Amino acid sequence: MERGYNFRVASYTRTAASRPSNTVFLHFTALEEKSSSASTFLITEQKTTSPRPTKQQTPLKHKSRGVAHLLIKATSTVSWPMSPQNVAAEIVGNNYGTKGVAIRWKEPKKNGIPVVYHLVEYRPVVKQEVVWKHLSPPLLNGETEYFTTDFQPGSTYAVRVIAFSLSSVSPPSPEIRISVPVPTLAGTCDFEDGDSCGWKKYYLYDPSVDVPTTYLIRPDGSSYMQLALPEQSIVRLESSRLKAPLSAVCFSYTYRARVMAAATLTVALETQRGHRIVGTTSSGAEAAWTKVKNPILEDGVYKVILTIEIPEPGGIVDIDDFTFSTGECD
Repeated sequence: MERGYNFRVASYTRTAASRPSNTVFLHFTALEEKSSSASTFLITEQKTTSPRPTKQQTPLKHKSRGVAHLLIKATSTVSWPMSPQNVAAEIVGNNYGTKGVAIRWKEPKKNGIPVVYHLVEYRPVVKQEVVWKHLSPPLLNGETEYFTTDFQPGSTYAVRVIAFSLSSVSPPSPEIRISVPVPTLAGTCDFEDGDSCGWKKYYLYDPSVDVPTTYLIRPDGSSYMQLALPEQSIVRLESSRLKAPLSAVCFSYTYRARVMAAATLTVALETQRGHRIVGTTSSGAEAAWTKVKNPILEDGVYKVILTIEIPEPGGIVDIDDFTFSTGECD
């Protein structure tokens, strides 16, 4: 396989008397294209009396001080490894339970150039970011997986892998993209398969009466919980006891209300210090699915209570995707 080089002359020397006077010795550095590697060569250039240089000859221009500046094109039989194959990434936990991203690949196909190590590179997928950065240290040949916790939740990254021999670099593998989700906490519930995930449902003024509940399927195949409520009823959905992490928490849910008059949905915390409202929203008639976010600023044990108040003459409220995630509500 041939590779192109750009050559920069470092110096040249006219021959001594013991050498033919029509020979010039060039000492120069070959700068490999798309690489920082360099090699030093010694090439002789044979002068000619032909009016035009032949294919093997290059005109030499130099200054009076004996420093030549010459740009020539040459070929080399030096080759490089093939690209790593089948790069993939997934969200996993390591042996210590820490969530992160595992990046895996297959070694390049063999082409006679031995691979010494691999390097994983990344860049955030944003309009302003086009520079690739090193993610891993050099991983010796045979290592085909790298685990990282450096990616930020809620962000998307491009990843690629490069193979290195002792003297050359492979083309990068095709890039893949991985989106890192915001981690969820206890209390999260998507109501799949009719599971309410420990959330209690009861009427505020008569907890002994069963709340009519149906679990339905959306067009995309996911489930949600539907509450058919009589007029002027107040229903509460109450979580189990939750322990606040050492960071801010955002509680979110989605709802859809089909009522004649606006329904009111209120999120409150029940703690050792009492009952505290953290957010209230009102629906319109025949409302579409709406997502609501409420910050949970608590440093101890708490419960979340979602209160739904239905005016006359009653109606239907659909509930889905109770989610607790670390970080501020954006």
